[in-house]
Amino acid sequence: MRRKILVLVFCWIIVIVPLACTWTRSYVEAQSQRAATEIDANQELADPVLSAINGYEEEQGYLPEQLSYLLPTYLSAIPKTVGGQDFEYYLDDINGYYLCFDVLSKPCLGCCYYGRLDFWDCSGGCE
Repeated sequence: MRRKILVLVFCWIIVIVPLACTWTRSYVEAQSQRAATEIDANQELADPVLSAINGYEEEQGYLPEQLSYLLPTYLSAIPKTVGGQDFEYYLDDINGYYLCFDVLSKPCLGCCYYGRLDFWDCSGGCE
């Protein structure tokens, strides 16, 4: 009886554990791919907003206080993220402005565009 139990445990370790690890790895890779796709799509949606902000600054000599200042001269409408959320816009004395969005397919991940640096940063922030 003890030998049967040992054989069953051995088989479980050899067969079931690798299958579970493979499934987990596939799930994590799929989640990462969904997040990358969402980030790319949101950055593409943000491109006209970034152009409008830069156009406003060139013409007015200063950054808009809020995205609604871009309407209707620089944008006909302010796009939403692929998840239907508003882009977040912040003014900053050092970097000029940030345009940010949350990555809904990967909790604790968000992306912000740094205006003066012309750079996207996507990083986590869960506590």
